[in-house]
Formats: sequence, structure tokens, C-alpha cells
Amino acid sequence: MKISKLLIILSLSAAFLSGCASSPKIYTDYDTSQSFSSYKKIAWKQDQILVSGTYPVSEYTKTKMKKAFEDELTAKGFEFVENNNDADLLLALTLGARDKIKTRRVTEYRIDPYSWRWGSAYYPYYFPDTIPVTQEVPYQFTEGSISVDFFDRADMRPVWHSNATKKLKVQDLRGVSNNQAQVANSLLEGFPPL
Repeated sequence: MKISKLLIILSLSAAFLSGCASSPKIYTDYDTSQSFSSYKKIAWKQDQILVSGTYPVSEYTKTKMKKAFEDELTAKGFEFVENNNDADLLLALTLGARDKIKTRRVTEYRIDPYSWRWGSAYYPYYFPDTIPVTQEVPYQFTEGSISVDFFDRADMRPVWHSNATKKLKVQDLRGVSNNQAQVANSLLEGFPPL
């Protein structure tokens, strides 16, 4: 478990969107009354990347995530500016991972030791019945999440939000240090809304 936690700390942001075993659950919401065609310039909010949950995220990972989102938004035609006063939108990321506990139903088949059956007319033989027993079994896993929020700079209200969560596995954490572009692409797939 300690190896798993160390790997999560080193490559949290890219890990949960990589691998074929399970795909992330992505949720997107935005202000439908807002016209996104007027937005051209983006700046990072003062608290650019927040970390939530029980695992820290390295500064190296934060820098790579920031660059991936800048590249993705630049490819979509937006311009990044340094000064918040010059921007139309402010961007903030939240990265995190936490341990969770859930239960699952498990059915076991147990032998009934009191079940006897007769073989032939002359001698009995032992043929036990099996009884299905279902129980709730707890299991622990680590869930990673990334949230992207855009704020209208003029009145500091949120206009667009995207969130992805995925159950992390050790297999997901190996060899995935360069998947930040995939993360940014998946979370910004519907941005800006038409």
C-alpha cells in the first residue's frame, strides 16, 4: 500500500485518465445564458492549482498540468495573458486523491454438513448440499479527481466547470508521466460550448 501511495503522490494528475482498465467519469456544467463567443483572453486565477484530498501533488506535476491546459486552450484559439485585468476568463484547476471505502455483495457457497441422501436401497452415502450465503464485504480504493473552473473576470462568477474522477490502480500509475495533454483534452472537450 505504501508503494501505491508514493506513486500516487508522484503522478496523480496523469494517472487517473490513463490506462484502458477503467475510463474516468467526466461531468461538465456551464452557464447556458452566457455567450462564450466574447471570451478571447484567459489568465490563471491567483490560486492557480488547488490540491484537495489526502495526497500531496508535486510542484513538477502542477507545472506540467498547467502547461498542458495552456497548450490545449491555445490550440482552441484562446490567448493566455499574465495580468488578470487583461483577461476575459480566469482559469483554476483542482487536483486531488483520497482513499475511499465501499462495499460490494459477495456470494459464497457453503456446504451444509447436515444434509444426507440415500444412495441405493442397501447403503447411504454422504452428499452434502451447498447453501448460497451473500454478504456485504468492504473494500478500500483510491479515487483521483481533477476539476477545471472558468470564471468571468468582470463579475467573478463561475461560467464553466468540468470534473473527472477515476478509481486509481497501481497499473494506472506506471509509465504515465506524459499524459497531461490527454487529461487536458478530455476535460476541455466541450469547451467552449456552442
